Amino acid sequence: MTRRDVLRLDDILRAIGETRFVTEGVDRETFISDVMRRNSVSMSILMISEAARHLPESLKATRPEIPWADLVGIGNSLRHTYFRIDYDALWTICSDKLDPLEHAARQMLAGQSE
Repeated sequence: MTRRDVLRLDDILRAIGETRFVTEGVDRETFISDVMRRNSVSMSILMISEAARHLPESLKATRPEIPWADLVGIGNSLRHTYFRIDYDALWTICSDKLDPLEHAARQMLAGQSE
């Protein structure tokens, strides 16, 4: 794993932490109605997407349970159709999808594949 790969995985973990900080103790309705939380989470998900986009395929292949193409696609959607962001989908990512990604990123950094 290269230094750049390590930095990108660190970026993913940092963005996950920021997302959790912003959404801690918040329910779906509060999240969707709070423009600052939505914008913060949108930026964090964009950062995760961008970092994932630049990870080598060989590294991503060690964690096939992570939907890497979907992560990249979310970033493309946030970048190009920002005026139609599906905040319900972002909430689902925050509440259901970050734990497996965090686990995978930590194991990748530790040099594990399981």
